[in-house]
Order: sequence, then structure tokens, then C-alpha cells
Amino acid sequence: MKLGLLVGSLCAINSLMYAELLVVKRVGKEFKPLVDPSDEANKTAIANIMLNYEWPMVIANTALTKEEQNELLTSGKSNVEEEFIRAKVKEIDPSYDVVFIPTSLYELFVISFYRKNPQDPLNVANFDLLHLKKVTNSYGQIMLSSILNITHETSQVIESKIFDIYKENNNIFYPDAFFYINNALLARIFSYYPMFADSSDINALTDELKNRSTNFAARLILAIDSSSLKRMKREIDPKDASAAIKSDGVLAKVITLEYEARAANKALLFRGTSRMQTEKSDTSKDKLVLMGNVLRTGSTVLESYEARNLPYSISFGNSLFAGWFMDSGEYGACAYQYLISQGGYALFVDKKYYIKNKLMGPSTLDLFFIAPLAPLAALFTSGEYFHSRSKAVLPLKEMGKGNDVKGLADQFIDPHGVLTVIRDPFVHAQLFSKYLAQNMRIISRGDESNLTEQEKKVYEEKKQQEEQHIKSSQKELAQYYAGMRFATTAAQKIKQKILEKREQEKKEAVAAPVQAQESQEVK
Repeated sequence: MKLGLLVGSLCAINSLMYAELLVVKRVGKEFKPLVDPSDEANKTAIANIMLNYEWPMVIANTALTKEEQNELLTSGKSNVEEEFIRAKVKEIDPSYDVVFIPTSLYELFVISFYRKNPQDPLNVANFDLLHLKKVTNSYGQIMLSSILNITHETSQVIESKIFDIYKENNNIFYPDAFFYINNALLARIFSYYPMFADSSDINALTDELKNRSTNFAARLILAIDSSSLKRMKREIDPKDASAAIKSDGVLAKVITLEYEARAANKALLFRGTSRMQTEKSDTSKDKLVLMGNVLRTGSTVLESYEARNLPYSISFGNSLFAGWFMDSGEYGACAYQYLISQGGYALFVDKKYYIKNKLMGPSTLDLFFIAPLAPLAALFTSGEYFHSRSKAVLPLKEMGKGNDVKGLADQFIDPHGVLTVIRDPFVHAQLFSKYLAQNMRIISRGDESNLTEQEKKVYEEKKQQEEQHIKSSQKELAQYYAGMRFATTAAQKIKQKILEKREQEKKEAVAAPVQAQESQEVK
């Protein structure tokens, strides 16, 4: 069995997507930001609720009970997270409520709103983050390698140490910067759409925001400074707000997917990536179109078998704009930069399943490490560990020896399986490809708003065909890896028999002269 050499480049970054909840107050018949002194006194309690129960910070909540897991994280139930957190904030003040907003919009507001004012709580938090030497370097990078190298502690202790790093980063922004942005964003929404404050109930307010989400995104883009617009590769005519979001189409597609994930109570992983093409076999020139691969394959069974001993980890950012301020350069890790230039895909993730198997889980789908970093903190952090990753496969656990993982700059041991998983590499690659085929949505670039109805129909049909072809390619790749697993196992058995035969022949060759001498002496 042979898979043709991969052609084309793979330049990509993924992002884990989730949604933000804004805390609002009902005063008479109106909704208002939390601006009263009593609200200020409650900000720490509100922030603690968000840090303990909002995704992905809930990942680090080791005190989460099974009942809370079932209520908060079960897939297939719409609006679950906001209902759960709504009940919690109402225990603080019955007039409090929560409003759902896509994280991409939340981040876009922060980008448009942030100014380096010394008194600005967000700027104070950013300054504190950059000087948190214990868990970051001078560039705001989260570091994990020293913890991953610990061999004498239990997995639970290592998990706690890792979570503490993310919690300490989150705590820099909570409660002050979080509370500041919460109220500033609500004020911006109510200034743009005064009718929102008079919504009949909280669900109506959420629905109204959904209906105007792309318009709101366009207005936020118009408020961004010129340097940030340049990084977004946008030339904006202030007289045409709609053009601000239509130019590449990515942001609008991401917003739609975030609302879809809300209805299913799932998280989303986003990957901006170029598409790889590979020939099916030696005899077939048909192409497989691939969107991700956790194993570097060779052109022969032997090459693939040898290459599989090099662990490989794909990066996944924690949101669309995570790393925007510190990691969005040409080789940065901000997912948006890749999506607008290359397109990519989205993966739906079962929250409860991940929580149950987040560290050394028994699951065959133990494929990811998801960083429990709040989006507000993630905007200002950088490096290889502020975002999420696919786990790198190790065919054998080699205690005391550093693992050289492709995709990561530093070596680590990782005996507890935080970033690595111990299984047959071809099984790992098979599971990953199958997961993509079952949970993937393609995100293509381009503005579709100006198409006629007939053109839209043709475009949708073409897009569905393309997505189906890519999913089929991932399924075929999974089948290939299954075959490779058996082929290499058989090859290893044959190789072992050959080695044993050669060893026996050597022994016989050495023994032959001795036996001849003994025979001569007897004569």
C-alpha cells in the first residue's frame, strides 16, 4: 500500500471557539449596564461565576460535580450555558441577567475599544500580564515545559499545576478588566441600538442582537484604528459599513457557526489552513483534498513507519482573534490572520466528553489539549501554549527522555499525557482523520451577499459538493491509516523473522568450526 507524497504547503492555525455572556441589569422596563455602586461591590462574585462555569475556563474547575457537568455541558440542549449561569448571577441579585454574544464579536469590540491609557483597567491588566515573570516571559508567553517535565508527581498534581498557570493569567483580567469591558460593550450596544434596552425580555434582547450581529460587527470594524485595519487586510469606506464585514466573508460565517454551536451546546475548534492534495495511490492519479493530518507520512510503508516516531502537534488558537495584540504577525498564532488568507474549517466539540477525558483519558478520542484561558486574557498572550493543540502521538512512552514534538520549539518529557498520547501512531492518525470527517465544516473565503438567488443556489451546491469531497478524502485517509497499521505490523513481523533467521545463521556459522574441531578430536 502506498499513499502519494503530500504536495502543497501547510500553513495553519486553529482556534477554539466559544461564546461570551454579558451580565446586564433589569431596571424597571429597561436593561442597563452594571454601573451602580452595588454592582461594583458584586463584580468579584460575578467574575468568579464566569471563571468557574463559562467555557473554556470551566475546564480548570476541578470541583465541578457530575450533576453540574450534566446540567452545564450536555450536548444537544440549546442555550444551556447561559441558563446555568443566569441562575447563578440571579442568586447574587434577582435583577441580573445574561446576554449571549459570539466571542468573535466580543473580541472585535475589545480590539476597537482598547487604548493604552494608563488608567484603563484593560491596559493595567495587560501591563501586569507582561510582568508576570513566574508564568510568562517578557512577551506574555505562557510556559508549560518545566511542569511537563515533572516525573515524580501524580497526574492530578500536574493537572492542578497547569491549570493554576491559566487561572493566574485569567485572574489578571478578572474582575476589573472583565467588569470594565462588560459594561463598555453593553453601553456600545445600547448606543447603537437604543431599542435593545426596551426589549420585552432577555430572550428578545438576545434574538435582536443575533439579527443585527453582522451589522454590529461592521460598525465595530469601522471603529478600529488604521493599524489594526491594516492587519485585518481591510480597506474601509466609512460610508459603507456593510462592506466592512463582507470583504472576506469569514467573520460572518464564524458568527453563524457560533450561534449554531450555541443551539447544540458545543464548543468549536477553528483551523485556518491551506488545503493539501495527495494522490490516492501509485496507479490512481485521483486527488484527496486534506484539511489536517497529525502524522507525517512517507511515500512507502517503511518510510511512514519510521516517520511515525516523530511526534507532531497541530496548533489550535482559543478564539478567532486570540493573540491579536501579541501574536498576530506574519508567523503568529492569531487564527483570523490565516482564515482570511486561506480559509479553513470548523470542528464541533462535545464539552462534557472533553471534560471527562481531559488528562490521560481512557477515550480513543483523546485527541486535543484545550487551554482554559479566558478570551480577554488570550487577546494579550502569545506563544505555543496560550492556544489549544492536537495531542502528539508517541508509539512508546520513554521516561526520562525529552520528546522532540514537531510544532513545538522546546523539548519535554510529559509522562502524564498532557500534550501527548500513547497509542499506535497510525491508530491516532486514523482517529483524527475520522474525527475531521464526522465533525468538520468548511469555511471558505469570499463575499456571497451580492449573488443572485440563482447564483447563490449554484454556489451552495458547489460548496456542499466541495465539503463532501473533503470529508470523503478524510475518510479515505482514515482507511489508509488503518491499512498502514496492519501493513506495518505484518512488515515488522516479517522483519523480525528475518532478523531471527540471520541471528540463527550467525550462531550456526560460529558454531560450525568448533563442532568440526570437536569431531576431529574425537576421531
